[in-house]
Amino acid sequence: MVDPKGLLLRQPVHFLKIDVEGFEVPALRSAARLYELGLIENTVLEFGPPSRWDVTVQGYEQMDLAEVRKKTMKDAKDVLHKAVSDWDLEIRLLPAEGWEKTVRWMIEHGVDESGGDPERNKVVKKLMAWDFDDLPKDGDEFEKELEAKHNLVTEFIRLPERLIDAYLEDSQSIGEMYLWFTKKNSQSLVLSRVQS
Repeated sequence: MVDPKGLLLRQPVHFLKIDVEGFEVPALRSAARLYELGLIENTVLEFGPPSRWDVTVQGYEQMDLAEVRKKTMKDAKDVLHKAVSDWDLEIRLLPAEGWEKTVRWMIEHGVDESGGDPERNKVVKKLMAWDFDDLPKDGDEFEKELEAKHNLVTEFIRLPERLIDAYLEDSQSIGEMYLWFTKKNSQSLVLSRVQS
């Protein structure tokens, strides 16, 4: 008889989208074994604000709100640090409700990934599309949108490990963001066209 769990823990996952409205920290923990084995190349999940996490604490309705938030904040910090240190992932932030506040926050916290080049953006990077199959263009809605955006797929900001705790502590006022986890030193084609 074939062990389905054994099969699952050998199959790489190129892209995992987690959409669980407030349960993102438990969802990441539940996928821990897949991350530990390096099986997930990319993960995108809606993240925060921390007030959405209250419901993950059993009996939260009868608890002091400060106590609930302290617990959920600790859990969130622990799992993001684990993602970077144990699972060997980079954390990137994608545009959502808190995008402009995140850009300002990063600047205020001294983030500068320009390498000293005044022509490069210090905080925001751009993920660009590329022609990966050499097939004729379809002229579909997706291609038209890419043309209008000059092949921009999305912007993103790298969240340095040293700023994880501070960013999470300010995330209630920043608002909802999307996190994008990628393997460190990935040779993924997804990351082959990044611009500053």
